[in-house]
Amino acid sequence: MAKDREDQDQQVKTEAKEDQKEEIKDEAVETTEEVDGEEERDPEELQQKIDELEAEIAALKKENEQYRNKLQRSKADFANYRRRVTEEKFGLCRKYKKEVIIEILPVLDNFERALDSCEEKDEFYQGIEMIHKQITSVLEQEGVGRIATEEEEFDPEYHEAVEQVETDEYESGTIIEEMQKGYTFQDEVLRPALVKVAK
Repeated sequence: MAKDREDQDQQVKTEAKEDQKEEIKDEAVETTEEVDGEEERDPEELQQKIDELEAEIAALKKENEQYRNKLQRSKADFANYRRRVTEEKFGLCRKYKKEVIIEILPVLDNFERALDSCEEKDEFYQGIEMIHKQITSVLEQEGVGRIATEEEEFDPEYHEAVEQVETDEYESGTIIEEMQKGYTFQDEVLRPALVKVAK
């Protein structure tokens, strides 16, 4: 009985091997048919496929170029935006500085009048002089400068004539006296100097 069972097992194994051989044979036949089909494909069909692939590649290249151009434009727009914002901030800062400095100039004038009116250089005079120097120093650090007047040629851009004086000591158009100091702020005239000019 054991032998019959072994014979049955052997027969099952044999049949399984036969089935496996048949499957391998069928797969080989299918592969051969596929290869033969590829070899027998029409050249025009192959060329059409190549043309389609080339067209697809060209379209992808064009799309890539469009994206790259768009990115470059976006970068340029952002750089322009940053520059514009920086310029606007600088312009506002300059505007507010200028307004504050213009308000300070009359205060500086009053300090100078106080110094000119002091007959003695006592502690009071020295205190006013120290404050005047501090204000002048701060304004200079912010770009404020004095407009030159002494024996300078009159320049309507920087000077305002309040009087013309007949004189033989100076050539015509020469500034002979400063009535009020003038100031510039970063090369822009804040206040022209009030002067007397030789006629």
